[in-house]
Amino acid sequence: MLDYLITPEELQSLKFYRKRRPIPNREHTGDTKKDSKYTAPSGRDDELKASIRLSGRVFVVGSIVLTIIDKLRLRLHRLSKPRFWSGLGVRIPLSLSILLLLHRFLHQVVVRLQGKLRQSPGEPSPRILRSLKNALLSPITPSTAAALSGVALVSIPSKNARLTISIYVFTKTVEYLLNALLVSDRAPWWFGSWTLFPFALAQLFRGLIDGDESIPFIYRKALMSFPTSYIDRVQGHAMVPRMADVARLQFPTFQSTIVFPRKELASDGMKAVFREAHPAIRHLSCAVSHPKSVSCAGAWASYSLRQFQKNAGAFSVFYSILFLSNFGSFRGSILTAISGLIYKTIRSSSFTTFSVATSWSALCLCQRVLPKRLLGPQIFYVSGFLGGLAALVDRTQSHFLFLDATRSALLSWCRTKRRPRYLQRIPSPEVLLFVASIATLNILYDLRPKSVTSEGAKELIEILRGPRRLAQGASRVLPARQPCAIAINERELKAA
Repeated sequence: MLDYLITPEELQSLKFYRKRRPIPNREHTGDTKKDSKYTAPSGRDDELKASIRLSGRVFVVGSIVLTIIDKLRLRLHRLSKPRFWSGLGVRIPLSLSILLLLHRFLHQVVVRLQGKLRQSPGEPSPRILRSLKNALLSPITPSTAAALSGVALVSIPSKNARLTISIYVFTKTVEYLLNALLVSDRAPWWFGSWTLFPFALAQLFRGLIDGDESIPFIYRKALMSFPTSYIDRVQGHAMVPRMADVARLQFPTFQSTIVFPRKELASDGMKAVFREAHPAIRHLSCAVSHPKSVSCAGAWASYSLRQFQKNAGAFSVFYSILFLSNFGSFRGSILTAISGLIYKTIRSSSFTTFSVATSWSALCLCQRVLPKRLLGPQIFYVSGFLGGLAALVDRTQSHFLFLDATRSALLSWCRTKRRPRYLQRIPSPEVLLFVASIATLNILYDLRPKSVTSEGAKELIEILRGPRRLAQGASRVLPARQPCAIAINERELKAA
């Protein structure tokens, strides 16, 4: 029973501290029967014991940490204590421990089965058995089978927590897929993570108009940073949600209340905007987005120039701090580093400025170009997509921003009610997404290990699979490390 709780090395160290005698040398000991289970353990029993031992430790440590966090959260927010089974310290650590145990068990079972199939002579005669054997001998079979352990995510009670974990793993998998395509040298020069940003900004822009509270504050603040050329800052937060009502009316023709005082307004909540709109404006989208400017191009240029100065100042400070923190590595080429800093500042400022400016100005473009039957709430998707194309300017630097925006857009899309019906009928789609992401990540690690660039992700995959010698099906037992014996021998030498 102790083998499921502590390792043989830890048990041997405990025996030494208890009896106060030195650890026997395994190479020169004469009693091999007594320590045979430590020096030459049976493969399957040792693997199972190690997996159970590690999963148990994950559960205990995770339960302690999350219980402390939960108690602090309840005390700060003055909430009532939930049931024991519904607390953070039980379900989430249990899910992680079951995931680890199942992933190791399934991966090792399939690897051992592949080793036996390769050693078995002859081929099965029926075609079905041959196909089954070829499928089992595939290099991606262990990774695919081990990914079924992702079903353990169901034990987490909060759907938002499951959704957040699934989307995070999915975006990391997409990142490594893009890396695999770039490593293969088959992708065109313009391909990269920036291609995700137009779709992400389209969803974020639509969620902003609909008043989605799940959009992060930084994206909401960036999209709502109105200068005087666009919607007024004070009225903007109240007027932007009204734009969805105007879009449902398919943007009717605008007639100024100054010229036609008895004209009925499309929305009573936008009276202040319509009263301030210039009488020469003809399109309702122009009256809503830039009521004080007649020219759409003039409003776009005015916004871009003013916002570019602010963004350039912010990015120059940010990149200057990074430059000073790594000043020692630029001593040989200071001028080159300064020119690179200026180049990065210009590209990042242009990207952020033009993406927001184009998103708002594209509303006017869509009303001028598209037919009236296509002018609906979907126009905000088109505007956000056109604004996201500005990411091409900074496609090599803002990799983290592109992935973070994609993650936020997916969370916003999943928490709205505009999902397709076939997704609403699937039970726990976030769990299926998590399983598919784990399978793809495992396959990428097997076939394209260079695509997984994060050292933390590599270590996590190795922990989920177990020791490397087990994953490769090797039967040789590596010599056990004795860190405690080294420290003990040093103390004995000092005492002597």
